[in-house]
Amino acid sequence: MQSTAYDTTPENDVFTIRDIGNQILTAEGSVEYAVHHLKTPLLIVMGHSGCGAVKAALGDYSRESPAIQRELASLQIPKSNGASPEAALTAGVIANVHAQVSIALLKWGEEIESGELTVVGAVYDFRNDLEKGA
Repeated sequence: MQSTAYDTTPENDVFTIRDIGNQILTAEGSVEYAVHHLKTPLLIVMGHSGCGAVKAALGDYSRESPAIQRELASLQIPKSNGASPEAALTAGVIANVHAQVSIALLKWGEEIESGELTVVGAVYDFRNDLEKGA
């Protein structure tokens, strides 16, 4: 997702880290840099509707490279349990955002407690999968 989707002038005020499945631990150094060195006051974990990483993690990704397999295996998402593929994908996107926020809360709890950092989870629903508008 392009940062201009949520900030029309992101130059020099948005530090964006992109990785598959918006994972904290696979991009830990970059996130820690933002928290400890840039002193970001706000960490947003933003998933998005139709996330390809979540979709892949719900299926068989055994033919992917070992590096991609490791990243997909680390996603914490529920299996479909009989839900339609689209419903399972949407539930997986939401569950993954919650899981990543939980990791951030544990990792940077001291900064959060002191008021230096706020962590927010969000889903950019550009497909309107949640039927609440994009």
